[in-house]
Amino acid sequence: MNAEGLICLARRIFSKLEEPINISVQRIISEGDTVVVEAQGSARTTRRGNYDNDYLFVFRVVGEKIVEAHEYLDAMKLFDLMEDRR
Repeated sequence: MNAEGLICLARRIFSKLEEPINISVQRIISEGDTVVVEAQGSARTTRRGNYDNDYLFVFRVVGEKIVEAHEYLDAMKLFDLMEDRR
């Protein structure tokens, strides 16, 4: 997905939420140039429900800059949000 597609997707997701997703970091693991962050996120939806999801972020760091990033989450929870099931 290119940057334009990512921005479009983010806008669609955020339009379903009343507030930004509150991310709570559970654990950080670092080895070499790789940093892994395990986190939980939650927010109120525009339908007065809750959107809760678990995340895993994997970053590759060179110097003090993130040069690569991957995000993993429960896709069904995101799908439910996008289909107004939350």
